[in-house]
Amino acid sequence: MWPFRKKPSWTEQYAQRLYDGLVAHNEFGNVNAITLRIPTAMHGAYQNKILTQRETLCLAAVGATLEQGPALKPVALEFMSLIMAKMSARGLQLSQDQLTNIACDDLERLSADPLRWGRDWLAEFRSDPNDATMAALFGEHCLRLFKSYKNAIIQTRPTNLTC
Repeated sequence: MWPFRKKPSWTEQYAQRLYDGLVAHNEFGNVNAITLRIPTAMHGAYQNKILTQRETLCLAAVGATLEQGPALKPVALEFMSLIMAKMSARGLQLSQDQLTNIACDDLERLSADPLRWGRDWLAEFRSDPNDATMAALFGEHCLRLFKSYKNAIIQTRPTNLTC
């Protein structure tokens, strides 16, 4: 048996770096389950949901960078495949269309009304889902997260891509 693996394509490498550096890296801001006063018994569920949220926000950010030029389209497709594989490993089965619609619809709702979006998102974890302070904090945090992802992708994308 041959001991060497095929080197991943540049799109696979780039998508994996985006995932590792933006989605898996959980140090953006100080908004976490403790800050949001989520009961300890629900921290695991929160971690699963927020990981999926970061994945969809980053996918939306990758899609938003395509307006800068089509060179990142292969990366966007690879990133979507990577996210779908990670979600599938966690038991979430979504098609590309479903995942795209979820990411776009969620970002649209978040952008339109971060307070309401945050309230809806946190409702399952909080004993007081009408706490506007935490909902606003969380909604604004996620909106800033999306903008940070988008800016990071735009600023670090290779400029000499050939597709």
